[in-house]
Amino acid sequence: MRTVRAVLTRELVGYFATPVAYVFIVLFLVLIGWLTFDVGGLLDRNQADLQAFFSFHPWVFLLMVPAVSMRLWAEERRQGTLEFLMTLPVAPWQAALGKFLAAWVFMALALAFTWPVWATVAYLGNPDHGAIVTGYLGSLALAGAFLAIGAAVSALTTNQVIAFVITAAVCFAMAAAGLPLATSLVADWAPRGLVDAVATFSFLTRYEAMMRGVISLPDLAFFFTTMGLALYLNILALSGRRDRAATAGAAPSPTRRSRPLIAALLAAILYLTGNLWLAEVGAGARIDLTEHRIYTLSPTTADVVDDVAEPIHVEFYYSTALSEASPGIAALGTRIRGLLRAYERLSGGTIVVEEIDPAPFSEAEDRALSLGLTGLPAGADGDPAYFGLAARNSVDDLAVIPFLQPDREPELEYDLTSLIRSLADPEPPLIGVVSTLPVLGGATGDPFASAPTGPWHVFTLLADAYDLRSLDLSGGSVDADVDLLVLVHPRGLSLPELYAVDQYVMQGRPSLVFVDPVSEADLAQRPPQERFAPAHSDLDPFAASWGIGMDPEHAVADRSAALQVAVRGRPGEQVPFVGWLGYGPPAMAPDGPITARLERLHFAAAGHITASPGSTTTVTPLVQSDPQAMRIAAGALGLHPDPRALLSDYAPGDEALTLAARVTGPAPSAFPGGPPPGLSLPEPVGTGAQPLDIVVVADTDFLNDRFWVAPRSVGTDRVAVPFADNGNFVLNAVESLLGAVDLSGLRGRAVTQRPFTRIADLQADARERFLATELTLRAELERAQEALQTARATAEQGYEAAATQAETLATVRSRLLQVRRDLRDVQRRLREDVNR
Repeated sequence: MRTVRAVLTRELVGYFATPVAYVFIVLFLVLIGWLTFDVGGLLDRNQADLQAFFSFHPWVFLLMVPAVSMRLWAEERRQGTLEFLMTLPVAPWQAALGKFLAAWVFMALALAFTWPVWATVAYLGNPDHGAIVTGYLGSLALAGAFLAIGAAVSALTTNQVIAFVITAAVCFAMAAAGLPLATSLVADWAPRGLVDAVATFSFLTRYEAMMRGVISLPDLAFFFTTMGLALYLNILALSGRRDRAATAGAAPSPTRRSRPLIAALLAAILYLTGNLWLAEVGAGARIDLTEHRIYTLSPTTADVVDDVAEPIHVEFYYSTALSEASPGIAALGTRIRGLLRAYERLSGGTIVVEEIDPAPFSEAEDRALSLGLTGLPAGADGDPAYFGLAARNSVDDLAVIPFLQPDREPELEYDLTSLIRSLADPEPPLIGVVSTLPVLGGATGDPFASAPTGPWHVFTLLADAYDLRSLDLSGGSVDADVDLLVLVHPRGLSLPELYAVDQYVMQGRPSLVFVDPVSEADLAQRPPQERFAPAHSDLDPFAASWGIGMDPEHAVADRSAALQVAVRGRPGEQVPFVGWLGYGPPAMAPDGPITARLERLHFAAAGHITASPGSTTTVTPLVQSDPQAMRIAAGALGLHPDPRALLSDYAPGDEALTLAARVTGPAPSAFPGGPPPGLSLPEPVGTGAQPLDIVVVADTDFLNDRFWVAPRSVGTDRVAVPFADNGNFVLNAVESLLGAVDLSGLRGRAVTQRPFTRIADLQADARERFLATELTLRAELERAQEALQTARATAEQGYEAAATQAETLATVRSRLLQVRRDLRDVQRRLREDVNR
């Protein structure tokens, strides 16, 4: 290797002996910086990741890498130094490897100089550093493959321009092999297997997987075998030149002339077959370096798959037209295909996956429609295209995902595992719901629609995984087959209903309870004349029995967690609303199945839970506020609160307040003497010997769609896309309370947004510093505008002398202009730190 090192050193020093290397590096940095920050909008996206940075690397390399590689051998041949090099005691493989490594090190140096981009997002937010590391590794591997191809082409020509053009063309062809444009050319006449084989040799497909944070054996093997094949062709070209130099004047035999061609052909065949084989058998051999390992099948999935005793047939409906129309769906389709193969391997053949391309007007499309899959218009003709799953077990139970939404990619494993589990265990637990709110449908069931519609989205999710039933407790008991009781906004319950709940929990049966000091959903369903009456839940008489309390007169206000809301009457202006709160992992219990993997929870006018002194139960906080949160009068958060006034009057507290908790342990009955006198109710069945297991959340609006999901149209359907983990909290709590197979480790990563937290903090600090000044100036501006209108009205009516009128108007206008200047100055200072 000493010779290789000598060639490497000589070549690398040659790069920096002239200004060419410095000019190249500067051009590379300027180009990639412009594409990242200007075209890609790195800062405008407000996301602490480098997707906008890495996504341009293949295309920049198509321009820059051939410029580096074209001189490797073409220049030697043009100057006639190649023949001299071949007479030295340097083997062709040593010369080829040394020159390639020198060029690769040079590209690595150019990439290293991009570290300020990484530092920028790390300073502004909390990026996934594992994904960034794999992105750099993928970029370096891509540059190496391009360089190796360029070196092989350079060895075959004396013209650097020709070497540049051919290298760029070959690299572009291999980069674009996985794009819809390329696959569609093959799909028109070839089976799907050949289309997938073509996509296997795409630089972009392999690079994008590494850019997301996953390093797999097939991807690494593809890059390094590409380098190996190109270097081997380079060596063959050099060896042929050395042989011709050694036999100058003698006619080479046909056998000697054909030997390099045969060797190159065999190497190419080995390259193709080896990568195709690895793509099939090595898909599971990979390392997921993302922060939460979001692309790795978890042990929970392995447990669920191990429990599959009878065959499950999964049909993956994937329209080629849809993948061609949307690169995002094409990438997601590749990931889904890989995951489904992983499920097959885990099951040992119990799970069988079939991929179907439902072409327009085909029997496959008829079947997709009969299964309820959602079709989207795609292609030039607008024919429906499909991207969904349908699965059946041995008794013909059916589970369907009508459309695999790209927004749910981080939830993909949870969705697939839930589908498998529902078919492996076709008798799900029964959840009973008792609510004074229309959670299962009614006046406020769908905030995205103007007319009353169906259930709140979280109950739709529960209904997908469990049997869901609305309960009537007027008989004084809960149905015996109910596995979990969900109690939402208990208010004005009758004695029989209270007794039924008490006897249910006294048996140690699990409950999920949502209470609230101010239920906005309750206010919304009332007639206008009743909307100013209290809208709090009643925990009595359970509070004393369970050992907890919730003050119905006060809610939690937390400046550090305040959500931004629009200012009424001022379009585009936002202000923190201390009554609507968003909490991240620091506020949640780090251990346990309910909150450990969640990223964001939203609360609206939430209360706080307290543990009663001397209670026999244990109250374990699940979500707590900042220690400086304050208790605020519940009435201040009723209809039409003033966010600016609440922020201005904010007075920090001195203790963290519990917004959600788990209550466990023995507890006495709320009806120790049995059924209330005078009522014909069942005799007590719960003695309190069984410990309680109750999750209590001091907010019913926590369940309301408007605070955690947003609408999106998919075909003719409207779907709810989560922007907070409220639904995942509920699903996790239900699984934990039921003691079912815990899927919480697969859930809670739907919120993968990584905003620039430092910018948000700067904005919050600036608003806090200048809010009082801004409020004062706005009030003065309104007074000045009123004075101006009064002066104009007075002038028009001729009540004053003309000189006096003119003087008054001039004074008011002058003050108005000054106030506006002061206000603009305050707004400029609000943006000052962010701009810097």
